[in-house]
Amino acid sequence: MAYSTPEMVRLVLSSVDTEYGGTAADLSDEQIQYEIDGAQADIDSRLRTRYVVPFDMNGDDNVPFLIVQIATDMAAYKADLNFRKSREYDNENMPIMLRWKDAHNLLENLRRGRNTLNWPREDINDWGALVVNPPDGPFIPWDSVREPNPRW
Repeated sequence: MAYSTPEMVRLVLSSVDTEYGGTAADLSDEQIQYEIDGAQADIDSRLRTRYVVPFDMNGDDNVPFLIVQIATDMAAYKADLNFRKSREYDNENMPIMLRWKDAHNLLENLRRGRNTLNWPREDINDWGALVVNPPDGPFIPWDSVREPNPRW
């Protein structure tokens, strides 16, 4: 499953008012799905060092809601850009712009660990402990430890 659906993106886009007639919700399913796939690829590439991605790894459609929200908002913004072509936004306080900024900030906070998801991480062992620098062998190679120099 993708992290969003054309129907979810249309819910966001249908509320975007435009003075030119119509909204990006009028785009085809294929056009919106393309933007969803791009948002999913962006999310996975940013979070792959912190979480096990893709989030639907077991095929059980169990994607964290924050990821669905981020993907939907990112895809809606990209679809709106596709719909607008070269028409600029009136200002940076337009709802679609605010959604994009919020999604981008939340994704960045997840990437940096400021926010977290209830999702398996590759760097947490079975006991829930964070493994910062997993050793490949013993910490001190005992066979190379020598007695201190007696001249010291």
